[in-house]
Amino acid sequence: MKNMEKEPKIEKSPEEKLRERGFYIKKEQLPEDEPMQCEKCMKEDDFKFHAEGWFAEGEFYCEKHKADILNVLQQINEDAKRRKLEEERIIEERRKKSGLQ
Repeated sequence: MKNMEKEPKIEKSPEEKLRERGFYIKKEQLPEDEPMQCEKCMKEDDFKFHAEGWFAEGEFYCEKHKADILNVLQQINEDAKRRKLEEERIIEERRKKSGLQ
């Protein structure tokens, strides 16, 4: 039997961690005749087409802007965690005040 503690732990990528939390993130190689424009590039007035990139929550992003969108999704995830904890705290507080606990 192998000693599991000695095996190195494989760190999950930020994309994998976000997928586990329910976010849609997928790397795509687009067909040559169907390149797409990056959402963030277009906001910067760069209308270049890309044959490869990332779909994140229904939008297409080039490799250059992948880190930006991952950062935004991680912030959304952290906000959701904080709201959940705050909600649980409020429920607990109200139960104590009402004598339900």
